Amino acid sequence: MRFIRDLSPETQRLLRRCYKESQHHRVRQRAHCILLSFGGKTTTELMHIFAVERLTIYHWFDAWEKRRFAGLYDHAKCGRPHKLTEAEQEKVHQYIAQHPQNMKQVINLIEQVTSKSVSTKSITRLLKKIAMSGNALNVHQRRPRPLRSMSGLKR
Repeated sequence: MRFIRDLSPETQRLLRRCYKESQHHRVRQRAHCILLSFGGKTTTELMHIFAVERLTIYHWFDAWEKRRFAGLYDHAKCGRPHKLTEAEQEKVHQYIAQHPQNMKQVINLIEQVTSKSVSTKSITRLLKKIAMSGNALNVHQRRPRPLRSMSGLKR
């Protein structure tokens, strides 16, 4: 059963262009899915090609039917944007490595470099994010501590 029907040659051309040239991986993936469905691929085949659930394919089709090319793009994400850019966050990481015991010094350095005021809570959240992304793996890779000798203990 074919879900996508009636694509004009112009629409097909634009979808192929999105599939080949879009900067966004998801847009390329969705455009490709629409083209393959129009070409006769079943939902089951599309699930295997894109390694997604059937419901995801249906959502892509619904978005295409309702919003056409705008439906290929993700909705805007909710929440406040980060105060510090990725490069500035990397600087924070470097400053923390240089001054691990002096959070006030780190905040002063950040304010001097970026002209942005940040709180210690912001830095703490950033540290947690860094720990969860990479350093959490190190916890599992640590060697167990050797047992201390019992000879020094009082009996």
